[in-house]
Amino acid sequence: MTTFEKVINQIIPEDCGNNFKVPYSLQEVGITQSLFGQWKTCRRKFLFSINRWTPRGIMKFEYHSMMHYLLEILYACKKGGDVATTTVLASLDPYKLNSAPREVEIQKAIAEVMISEYILYYGKDFKEKRFESVEGLFEILLENYILRGKKDGRFRDKIGGRWHIEHKNYGVIDTDYLLKHLSFDFQNMFYALADLVEFNKLLKGVLYNIIRKPKTGKVTSIVDMMKDLRKKIHKDPRHYFVRFEIPYNVREINQFKTDLLFQLRELEINLIRAQKQPKLALLYFYKNESACNAGYQCEFLNACSTGNFNGYCRRKDMFPELV
Repeated sequence: MTTFEKVINQIIPEDCGNNFKVPYSLQEVGITQSLFGQWKTCRRKFLFSINRWTPRGIMKFEYHSMMHYLLEILYACKKGGDVATTTVLASLDPYKLNSAPREVEIQKAIAEVMISEYILYYGKDFKEKRFESVEGLFEILLENYILRGKKDGRFRDKIGGRWHIEHKNYGVIDTDYLLKHLSFDFQNMFYALADLVEFNKLLKGVLYNIIRKPKTGKVTSIVDMMKDLRKKIHKDPRHYFVRFEIPYNVREINQFKTDLLFQLRELEINLIRAQKQPKLALLYFYKNESACNAGYQCEFLNACSTGNFNGYCRRKDMFPELV
C-alpha cells in the first residue's frame, strides 16, 4: 500500500519523470496553466500531480481528446473542403480509444459527422485566416519562473492581426456565463501573456471555438444515427458550432501578469515551507472539499477517501498535456 506519507517525503520530487531529472521547482521545471489551475482548484490535487500520480484504467473525456486531435490535423493541413475532410477522416480510423468496441464505433461515427460538418460550416477559415502555428509548444521565463504550454493555434486575420484559437468540446454551452467569464479566463490570459513575453507583441485576442457534443440517446443503427445527426446540424448549425471573439488589451494583460506573479510567489512559499517541514506538508497542500465534484468527479477522490494510492500509478511525464 502506498500511503500519503510517501508523498510527504517527496513533496519536492527527486525525479520529475523523463522530461526532467531535477527536483520539482518553479525555476527548474516550471508550470503549465493546467497544473497551476490544479493549485488554484485544490492544493492536494496539485501535490499529487507534481508527484505524477494518475489513476489506472480508462481515460476520461476520450471523445474530447479525439476531437481535439482531429482539429489539430485539420488546421495543420491548412486546407479546407474535400481535401481537408479526406485528410482528417483518414486520421480518425487508426485513432485508439479504450472504450468497448461498440462504444468506440459510436464515438468515431459521431466524430466523423461533427468534423465533416465543421469543415463545411467554417470553410472561410482557410481563406480568411493564415495559421502560423498549430499545437505550438512554448517555454518562457517570467521573472525567475518558467511558464510552459501548448497553444491550439495562432493565426493572422485578413488585416494581419494576431489571434489565438482555443478549441473546446462542450456538452452544454452556457452563453451568458461564457460571455462574462471569457473576459478574464485564466487559460486565455495565460497564453496571451506568454505570447506577449515571447514575441513582444500583443495579441488582438482569442477565438474561442466550441463544438457541442451531441446527445444521441440509445443507438440501434449507427448509419441512421449519423443521418439523423446531420439533419439536426443542417437545421440549426449554430446550436452545434459556437464561437466567441475575445479581445484583450495591454492593461488587462499587465494586470493578469501582476496577479499571476503574486500567486506564483504564494505557491513557491508553500513549496519551500513543505520541503523544510515535511510533517506539515499536507497542511500546506490541503484539500478543497468543494472541488471533489465541481462539474466532474475528481480523479483523486478515491485517494483522498481511502488515504492510499491503490488503483493509481506514476506516469512518466511531468506534463502529459505537452507530450
